[in-house]
Amino acid sequence: MLIVSLVIFQIIIFITLTVVLRKLLGRNVTSATAHLDYLSAEFARKEKEVKAQYDEAKRQSQEILANALKDADSQRENILKEVQKEKERIISESQNKADEIVKQADKARENLLADINHQIQSKSLQQAVNLLQLSLPENIRVEIHRHWVDDLINNTFEQLSNIHIPEGTTEAKIVTPFALTPKQREALNSKIKEKLGFNLDLKEEIEMGVIAGLVVHIGSLELDGSLRSKILEAGHAQQANE
Repeated sequence: MLIVSLVIFQIIIFITLTVVLRKLLGRNVTSATAHLDYLSAEFARKEKEVKAQYDEAKRQSQEILANALKDADSQRENILKEVQKEKERIISESQNKADEIVKQADKARENLLADINHQIQSKSLQQAVNLLQLSLPENIRVEIHRHWVDDLINNTFEQLSNIHIPEGTTEAKIVTPFALTPKQREALNSKIKEKLGFNLDLKEEIEMGVIAGLVVHIGSLELDGSLRSKILEAGHAQQANE
């Protein structure tokens, strides 16, 4: 009977311990489950906050990127406009410089052509003088010369009255194709004395290129009454009128 009682008592103790342990384990499980639920909710809240922060950061970064792209496009357009303006300015300046160079080249060409034409015309006139000198027989040139000199002495050199001859001038050089006759020399000397008020020694110099007439040199003054001079003057006057 004692053994049965002990067995029953042990059974009761076991059952009691089992019930107590179940209650204790149930409380711990409940507490652990509640804590896990809290942690899960906290994690979800934190995750939501992090996601919200991530979304906000992403939104801000996209906004910053969009603004940066917009500013970059604006700057690119401004740069392109400035480049276009600079290009147009450079092209305009280059065109103006090119036009100026062309104008200068045209002017230089015209001046060169004019100079060449002048030289050609001068040489042509001189050649005409030379041909006239060579083509006229000497006796005809002598006759022309005589009449030419007589006319010069009688009707020319009037400007001698209005010029100032440097003090100390004592002679006049007479360039002529043929020697003056004594009568011509005396008449020329008288004419010079009449106009200047004093005598000058006449020094003759023979130059066939004068053709006819004479050239008088008194100091720096030159009085050209030659046929060569008249031909050249007539030729230049005709060229100027063309």
